[in-house]
Amino acid sequence: MKFDRAFSPELNESVTPYQARELYTDEDSPFFEQKLRFLCEDKDCRAKLTPVGIYMTRKSKRALHFREDEPHTLQCEYCDDKLGGKRNPAPGQQEDDFKLTNFPTELLLDPPKRKPGSGGTATGGDGGDGSGTKSTGGAPGSDAPRKTSSKTRYLDQVVDCFLYGDESAKNNKFTIGDKTKPFSKFFKSVKFLADGQGYIYHGEVSSLKPYSNADSLGIKFTEKHWSPNKKPHTVWAYISKETIDKSRRKKFFRAEVQELEKAINNGEKVRCFFVGTNPYIKSNPSQFNDGTYETLNDELQSIDHISFVFEKDN
Repeated sequence: MKFDRAFSPELNESVTPYQARELYTDEDSPFFEQKLRFLCEDKDCRAKLTPVGIYMTRKSKRALHFREDEPHTLQCEYCDDKLGGKRNPAPGQQEDDFKLTNFPTELLLDPPKRKPGSGGTATGGDGGDGSGTKSTGGAPGSDAPRKTSSKTRYLDQVVDCFLYGDESAKNNKFTIGDKTKPFSKFFKSVKFLADGQGYIYHGEVSSLKPYSNADSLGIKFTEKHWSPNKKPHTVWAYISKETIDKSRRKKFFRAEVQELEKAINNGEKVRCFFVGTNPYIKSNPSQFNDGTYETLNDELQSIDHISFVFEKDN
């Protein structure tokens, strides 16, 4: 059985996998690089759960979740399909079969600032805006469904819903910034980057290129954008050193980039998702003649606006 929430004794509350991952990677968190324990949410059960993907540098081809590590009590309310993702997999079902059903309704690009050291938990000052699945009901023994806040700060969660979520839920309304559309309509190939800001663009990473200085990063994509006059434009997403340095997750992000370099050098596929900010056409001097060539670029405002999906685990 697999779960989209778990109780943590260290936190004395329940968290989503995305909150747990943030606590682990947030350098201002008291739980930075500390692996928490996870148990069943039913206070009369508390069966052990195993985190899947949460503490891996490479986020690979499955949704983050918790997996049953020991049997639940017979009275445990979380032993059925009432809450979260698929809780009762069929015999022989594999790890990748976990399906998310609790979709958020909004991605917060500029979420409320958390209190120092709070991480992403409910007691840390998120005020319901930091988690797409904060529990507000559904007590043990009750038939009432769990109510959840609908906003999330985690692009990883939104990407997991797109890749591994329930198909019918992808028709639900979703909001990014001033745009509200069916969830699936927000996802576009990088070849459509010229469509503007507020969409989640994705494509296979071709190569990486430091720019300005070694700590700034350019991500080149395999897919190209074609201009109205039928000219191909290479697509780049840029993240400046200043943007990386101001993040509370900069150490983890740089470790992730190192894994990205290893994967590309080994010929492994890595897909990159990012929130379009301000795409623009740039004219660049040619290295081979006196001419120029054009690229389609975007400069990201936060490392929280980018998510990598690796073909292979590390």
